[in-house]
Amino acid sequence: MNKNKLGNQKTNLMMAIPNHDDFSRELFVQAFIWKLNTEYVNKFKNLFPDNKTSNAKVNLLDVTKQRKKFLDHSSGKIWSSLRRIGREWTCEAVGPTVEKQLPYLIDKSKTIIRKKTKYFSSFA
Repeated sequence: MNKNKLGNQKTNLMMAIPNHDDFSRELFVQAFIWKLNTEYVNKFKNLFPDNKTSNAKVNLLDVTKQRKKFLDHSSGKIWSSLRRIGREWTCEAVGPTVEKQLPYLIDKSKTIIRKKTKYFSSFA
């Protein structure tokens, strides 16, 4: 793993950097969500009501009605459940990484704030 990148994401000073196991878990969750939103999106029957595909423009005034119609179908319920699972997995994958490094991140943020305060007070 490149020190300055997490997958394709550039890291920043305040980002919790995962160890190898946490990184693998996060990549798995990212791959699951990506596959769900790209590859599987067109495989569910009646996923998009009114025969609209995932690439079609959605009429913003009709979104609520389409969403309700979509979620009334079994494929809509499956889709919604899988998306919820993806969000839960994201929290479960990222949470432990942050929790393990929380004291370090708090100290680091205090140091950065002190440096900024010291820098800006020199202009007063």
